[in-house]
Amino acid sequence: MQAPWRYPSSPHLERINESITLDGVEISDTELEAVMEKIHDTCEKHLLTQFEALTVAAICYYKEQNTDVVIMEVGMGGALDATNVFSENIMSVILGISLDHTSYLGSTIRDIALEKSGIMKKGCPVFSAAHTTDAIEVIEDRARELECRIYTPIEGANILSCAPNCTVFEYNGEKYTLSSGAGYQVKNAVKVLSSLEALKDSGINISKKAISCASALIKRPARFEVFSEDPYVIFDGGHNPECAEALAEDIKRTFPDKKPDIIMGVMADKDVFGICSILCPIIGKVYTVKPQNPRAMEDTALAEVLRSLGVEALPCKNFKNALEKWQENGKNDLLCVGSLYSYKEFKEEFLSFKG
Repeated sequence: MQAPWRYPSSPHLERINESITLDGVEISDTELEAVMEKIHDTCEKHLLTQFEALTVAAICYYKEQNTDVVIMEVGMGGALDATNVFSENIMSVILGISLDHTSYLGSTIRDIALEKSGIMKKGCPVFSAAHTTDAIEVIEDRARELECRIYTPIEGANILSCAPNCTVFEYNGEKYTLSSGAGYQVKNAVKVLSSLEALKDSGINISKKAISCASALIKRPARFEVFSEDPYVIFDGGHNPECAEALAEDIKRTFPDKKPDIIMGVMADKDVFGICSILCPIIGKVYTVKPQNPRAMEDTALAEVLRSLGVEALPCKNFKNALEKWQENGKNDLLCVGSLYSYKEFKEEFLSFKG
C-alpha cells in the first residue's frame, strides 16, 4: 500500500519542511538549507518575513526541480500576498470569503473580495467558490475587466457513509473516500473536483482513477484529526466563525447525544466572541490554554468570554495541565480547537499523556 500523500501545511504544524512538498514528499533538511543559503542575502536585504522567505525558497526549489505544475497556496491572499508574483497562472483559485484578517484585507466582504481578486491575471481562468452576493459581484466585475472566464463549484455530493476518520461520498457518478469524518472536507473535495474539471480547458486532464486514488491517500493533519477513539480525542484547527460553523455541524453529527469537552486556545486578533458563540451551545466543559505564540489570547481572558456565554471554563497553564484537568473530570470525548498554532504542542502533550 502506498504511503499517505503529504499535503503541504501553511502555517506548518510540526516541521517547517511541511510548507514545501514535491510529489507528496517534504523538502529535505539538506535541500531546504541549500536553497535558503542561496536566498539568504536577498532575505536580509529586503527584511523578508518567514512566509515571504519560504515563498521565495519554494519558487527557487521548484525551478531547480523542473516541476511541471506548482500549486501555490496564498497566505492571507490578495494583490500584495507574497505568492502573487507570477505574470500568469494556469488558474487562479478563490475559495470562501469571510471576515478574516480584517486589519489587512478590509472590514467588509466587498473589501476583502476586492483584495483577494488581486491574484487574478489577464485572460487566465478563475475558479471561484465565493457564495455571498457581495463577493460574487466583486469577483465577476474584476473578471470582466481582465477578460477571465469564471468557473464555479458543481454541487451534488451524496455522502454514503461517515465515521470520525473516514467518509465515502458519491459525486458525478464516481465514489470517493476521504480519510476524514469532517463534513467540510467533502465540500472542499467537491471544490477540488470541480476545479479539476475546469482545468481541462487549459489542457490539463487528470484521470478519474488518479483522482480517486489521491483522495484516499491524502491525509490532512489538524483538520478534524482523530488521535484516539476511546474516548474520542480530535483536533481541529478552525480559527474563525466560518470554520466554527463547519466544526459545529461535525460535532453535532459525531456526538448527537452528548456534549464533548473542549481544550481551546485562540489568537487574540481573531473574532473570539463569534467563534465561542457558535460552539458554546453544543459543548461541555472548556479548558482554556494560551498557545505558544505572541498573538495568542491569555487563557484567563478566553475563559471570561466563554463564561459570559454560560459555559464552564477552566483556565490552564498549558496543554499538559489542561489534559490533567480533563482526566480529573472523567475523560469525556474531547476536541482541541481554535488555532493551528496549538497543534504541535497539543499533539506532543497528548501522546506523552496517553503513553
